[in-house]
Amino acid sequence: MAGAIGRRGVPQEETVGAHVKAFEFKGYAVCQDGSFEAGYEKVAIFAKNGIPKHAALQLDEFFWTSKLGKSEDICHHLHDIAGNYYGQVVCYLKRAKKN
Repeated sequence: MAGAIGRRGVPQEETVGAHVKAFEFKGYAVCQDGSFEAGYEKVAIFAKNGIPKHAALQLDEFFWTSKLGKSEDICHHLHDIAGNYYGQVVCYLKRAKKN
């Protein structure tokens, strides 16, 4: 149901804003870019036509990881998966790494 709010205050809708809120609930905050920062983990949200399609997790200064459907996790350069299916990166978020 569009516009409904989940029990954790996250909108139950397919929008970039709702995805950002879900990551914020997990301790992430919006950040400027996907550059590597020691001590932080970063997520990139991909969207196509304003609809979120995918999120990738940063592994190190060069590589990110993604779960593509039911396939195994893959390791890739961030923009290698951008295109017609997942769209482009529209938002980056980060949180301090847990020890």
